[in-house]
Amino acid sequence: MPEATTTAIGAYYQLGRDQGMSWTPLSRKVLQILHGASEPLGAYAIHRRLPNRSGGRQATSVYRQLAKLIGANLVVALASPKRFLISPDPTILSWLALKCASCARVDVIPAEAIASALAKRLNQTSFIGSRVHLECWGLCRRCAA
Repeated sequence: MPEATTTAIGAYYQLGRDQGMSWTPLSRKVLQILHGASEPLGAYAIHRRLPNRSGGRQATSVYRQLAKLIGANLVVALASPKRFLISPDPTILSWLALKCASCARVDVIPAEAIASALAKRLNQTSFIGSRVHLECWGLCRRCAA
């Protein structure tokens, strides 16, 4: 996970609005929870952190908000463990998640060059890709030492 998210939460709200996203109290709260998280969170962990969960909110509503946030490039989805984290830079569309198999640390780095190469290859097929999520499992430097 990045040491600190450099983009202020207000910038995320504006980027979402710029993309036509309508912000609801729930979508704002989900983004706030991820923005303040020190590690990637699953939908149920996000749900547990919501105030007034007993007000009828189900975890499925969190998944719907996550889908909107992912579609707006404000959240990066980690596919294999079903976790989500705030995008370090919402202007970057493709990320490579580096996951330590020992301590579970997650870092993300831009992967636009890889995504571009993949898009060129996909253009040679009958498949049209819309989003690239790449994950690499291994050991962080601390665990490898």
